[in-house]
Order: sequence, then structure tokens, then C-alpha cells
Amino acid sequence: MYNDCWGTSGWTIVDYYLRKKASYYMVQKAYSAVLLSLMVQNNTASIYLINDTLNEYKGCTAAISVVNFNNEYHCKTFDKVTINKNCSKMFYEFDLSEIEPSNHYVFMRISDNAGNLLYENVDFFGDYKDLNIPKAVLSYELQTENEKVLLKIKSNALALNVRISADDDTECSDNFFYMQSGEIKEVMIQKGKTKEDIFLSCLNSDDVLTINI
Repeated sequence: MYNDCWGTSGWTIVDYYLRKKASYYMVQKAYSAVLLSLMVQNNTASIYLINDTLNEYKGCTAAISVVNFNNEYHCKTFDKVTINKNCSKMFYEFDLSEIEPSNHYVFMRISDNAGNLLYENVDFFGDYKDLNIPKAVLSYELQTENEKVLLKIKSNALALNVRISADDDTECSDNFFYMQSGEIKEVMIQKGKTKEDIFLSCLNSDDVLTINI
């Protein structure tokens, strides 16, 4: 379902007040026209490259990183990648026999030949309940211009479902996203009418930061 017909806790992606829920952003990412998708089978991880458009992309750059929760990683980069139109193909494959699924994740990114991001995502080799995810500490910087705010967020560890929340009609360019250790994520915020404080948190942090905009 897209939205609720009254105020309730349900399975829609937009609530009664037309505020976007976490599922809105997850569905948006899942329906990306170009994406990288992980499949794990028999100790082998396969990354599939999918393009649902009728456009061919040439000269793309891709990166596949296998990272443990101590921020140690192995990164494989690919230059001059051609993404055929309307395709789904196996792009990269690697062995998982020496990887502990509960302590590792994979980060996938692909950009076009102008450096514009086509897709990025974090995925896991095991179930959430089995992951030894460390606590994350978030920090931020603000840049304000008229009714818009640029929020720069940083995390000291992998941060799950980073959430920017408010009680009014504040709009965010992105929300409920993953962040890698040391990554700086820029989110543009359109202030709501009531201009209340906003709150910054993530699933694997004990803190909720209050931000006065």
C-alpha cells in the first residue's frame, strides 16, 4: 500500500500525513533503474549488474568492497564498465570460505562516466540477528541558507538506517540510509512550517542527537 486512509500503524510507505516512512526509501532504492545485487549460494557471493532502462552506459566505474566490523576491507575497482541496456548479468564473483558472515558486509557502488552516482548500497552475508555490528557514534555539521539546510553527517563505524526525524513537514533529500565508517553523507533539508528541532539517530547507536535548525 502507498498511504494510510487514517492515522494508524500499518504497512504503507507514506503515512496519513503524507510523511515518508522508512519503507519509502527502501522501496525507492530497490526500484533503482540501475543497481548491483548480491546473491549468496554455497560459499560463493555473486554480484549481479542490472539495468532496467533502454539506455546503454559506457565508461562507468564500479567498486565492490568487502568490509569487516573493524573497518578492515578489501576493495575491487572496475574502470570503463559498459552497462548494456535492459540487462541482468553476473558482474563479479568471490569466495566466502574465509569470511565470517557475522563480521562482514559488502559495499557496492557504480557511477557513470561523468562521475554521477547511479547506485550504491550495503548488503550482508547473513541475517541481521546473527551480525556482530558495533555501536556507532554519529556527528554532524550544518550549513544554512534561507529555508534550506545542508546537513553533513559522519559516523565512526558502520551506521544502520540513519534517521533524520521531525514532528512537522520537514523534507529530506534522503533518509534511513546506511553509512560506512568515516563516510560523510550530505543531506539537504527543507525546513517545515513550524521549524521545530530535528533528531538524528541510527539503529546501532544509543544516542539521539537534537539539531536546532
